[in-house]
Amino acid sequence: MTIAEHLLSPDVTLTEHVRRCRSKLARELANQHPVYLDVNFWIGLRKAASASQRTGASPMEKLLVRLRELVHAERIFCPISDATFVELFKQSDPGTRRSTAQLIDELSRGTVIAPFDDRIRLEFEYFFHTLEGHDLPPLRSFAWLRAPYVLGLHFPPDAGLGEAQDLAIQKAFFDELWATPLTEMVDRLAGSSPSAADPFSSLAERLNHGIVQHADEIVSFQTAYRHELIGALDVCVSTAADVVLRLHRPESLHTDAAPSSKALSALHALLLKKFKENATRLTLRTIHINTCLHASKRWDKRQRFEANDFHDFHHANAGLGYCDFFFTEKALAAHVTSQQTKLDRLFDCKVASSAAEALRALEAV
Repeated sequence: MTIAEHLLSPDVTLTEHVRRCRSKLARELANQHPVYLDVNFWIGLRKAASASQRTGASPMEKLLVRLRELVHAERIFCPISDATFVELFKQSDPGTRRSTAQLIDELSRGTVIAPFDDRIRLEFEYFFHTLEGHDLPPLRSFAWLRAPYVLGLHFPPDAGLGEAQDLAIQKAFFDELWATPLTEMVDRLAGSSPSAADPFSSLAERLNHGIVQHADEIVSFQTAYRHELIGALDVCVSTAADVVLRLHRPESLHTDAAPSSKALSALHALLLKKFKENATRLTLRTIHINTCLHASKRWDKRQRFEANDFHDFHHANAGLGYCDFFFTEKALAAHVTSQQTKLDRLFDCKVASSAAEALRALEAV
């Protein structure tokens, strides 16, 4: 819509306009299977796409053909996450980065999964609505966005032209970005390069130090899971409280109202108890998947955290939590399908770690 067209509908708020666009996208994707590819698969497929024709096609080339067939038949789409986007910009060569983006545009059909922090808030909103008996569409239907919003929704500030015109400009800005492909974003950010420092390196060091200090306390995977869950809820409980507050007191949207420490402790205890139920783990899936993967690392005394593990965990959160297929590297596939985590079974997600396995998994489509 043009700015003029938005001016003709001033009663539609920006929030409502965004909601309508996301609902329309969810309806378009409702009957298609989301297939999540980690960065190694995207790189392998990009190489397969640029390979010269030869007699014996490799498994990756065959997988690319199959994915294209299913995408063009509108049977599947291959959304990316914020983790994929960040890792895309670690490709230092602009040409290969752009080629990867072009392939992502084709197979994702311009669709991305809402970023990590947004998904946690979304899952809390869904959780508390369902606790009150609200009948809602599937959780994943709220998670789809277009490529420019892979790091979250953002809007220009008011231009000072008056309420109606500022609103029209913001809606028009959203529409313009909503239709922008990833390749165009990559072109616009062509001069960008990844930071040399990886913030996950220091995190890995801190966690490994803690593992050594508290090794005697971890006597089972379940113990490790509980320790990790308590820590995860410590971080997320304020988000959960904010969701509850806004659900029951909408006026708090415009205030700095904050829950007391006693209320936060009570909510923390409630969530910790509810996590014993599979229904809670299925809804608050990002916390559960992340907790399982951290606990799996802690429980295996031979392993230590590495910076790349946290990128892998972000891929697993998006792939297992919001897709029907998750294609990733062998080590991560082993973690998410282990007897301790059983994440593939809980979320009914087919996991593969090679092109040949992925081809077999897609036979079900």
